[in-house]
Amino acid sequence: MSSEEWDETVVSLAYEIKQDLIILCKEWELQLCESFGPLLGMGDYGHLVIQHASMMMRSFGSMKEFSNQGFESSHKADRGLYQQATNNDMMSKDCSGLL
Repeated sequence: MSSEEWDETVVSLAYEIKQDLIILCKEWELQLCESFGPLLGMGDYGHLVIQHASMMMRSFGSMKEFSNQGFESSHKADRGLYQQATNNDMMSKDCSGLL
């Protein structure tokens, strides 16, 4: 096998693997939505990872840019704000009192 044929084979194989990953991401999204329905309760981070995983794989080849410490920290802060705003115990110091 010549080096050109080898290069074409590697590129073709990489493309097939990437396509398989994109399909697996979409199947994962559908399974989660089917299993949990409206109870899935995604924040921004969950929405990004679950509903846009296949798009990120197509566009960037990985989700590395969206799985770093800064992004995770932002998710933690968003979750804390959500929990404060949806706390049903009106006597709690963490309750926003707005709901």
